[in-house]
Amino acid sequence: MFTWSENPMVDMWNHIKFFRNEYNCKRLLKGDIKSQRKLKYEDGVDLEKKAKQITMSINQAIEYFEAADHCSINTSPLLYFYGMLSLAKALIVANVKDIYLENIKYHGLETRPKTESLRAYNSNPSLWSMEDEYAVTNDGVFKYLCELLGVDVFKNGSVIRFKDILSICPEISNMYEKYYNEPSKTMYLYNHEIISKNPYKIKISLETTNKEAVYNVFPEIKTDFDVSPSLSHGQVLEFMSHDLPKKPEYYSVYNPLIGGQYAISGLPYQIEDCNKKQVISQVAADYLAMFILSICVRYKQDFWGDVISGEKHGSLGLIELYINIVKRRYPNFILNLLVGENFEYGSPARFM
Repeated sequence: MFTWSENPMVDMWNHIKFFRNEYNCKRLLKGDIKSQRKLKYEDGVDLEKKAKQITMSINQAIEYFEAADHCSINTSPLLYFYGMLSLAKALIVANVKDIYLENIKYHGLETRPKTESLRAYNSNPSLWSMEDEYAVTNDGVFKYLCELLGVDVFKNGSVIRFKDILSICPEISNMYEKYYNEPSKTMYLYNHEIISKNPYKIKISLETTNKEAVYNVFPEIKTDFDVSPSLSHGQVLEFMSHDLPKKPEYYSVYNPLIGGQYAISGLPYQIEDCNKKQVISQVAADYLAMFILSICVRYKQDFWGDVISGEKHGSLGLIELYINIVKRRYPNFILNLLVGENFEYGSPARFM
């Protein structure tokens, strides 16, 4: 659904608020409101219960986000995370038939050190850095959210660090590369075309003329693709895949709300001290990142104060950029998934 808007943020929240009304929520779940939802519910006790839980979760999310907008960075990440948690719960209750709030009591992430390296890090505040702050996966909301997003579920005990999450966010990739003086794990897509599905054959054009830069972000491409002898449209490198058994699992294609298209590498993580990576939705990445920030706000006040002061490092600049992206796109994507269609917004322009 496309909406001309002078303020996309306001209109997006107004569309979310439309479903905080129990009557409208029930009509959506039943299929009486036109949508692309595949799961529909019949009138009865289950529908009544789900509508009450969803609308209460949405109402709480609205208040958390509004409160966060009126707080400084001292506190706002904690409130944004609670709002994101509430929106995730609303989506799960709506889109998983036999699940209710009482079945998803836990947010699915923790910080208890499961390895010797994490225990050493946790016990020594002098080692703490924003880049190394982390989340450990467990049962709960995060696992259900990944399932609904159609991405592989992380094994319990997977350790994901904050810097690695930032590295796969296309909207801040330029500033990430400037700040860390290293490439992000995203590249702008000039073209992405599926040639055939059986066998799977793909043509990819990435906005660069440096093939080593591509291999640095997507090393698997070197094995699975050949570089075309000439530049696509005389501007960018073009890669043609070999005949593959299925779609490659080491990158995803992402379309930001504001436009463009990116190829994104898998998110690095550790499991039992082994380094791995896994493709993940930006929605799940946002949930992870804001959980980590909320932990810093709630339990590491002196450390968080040092981050905010900017006396020793400048990561707050990236954090604030990232939060501005998250608070716009995360609710929008949850709305899309709730209704089953994309809600898009564009500003009107004057033609002379």
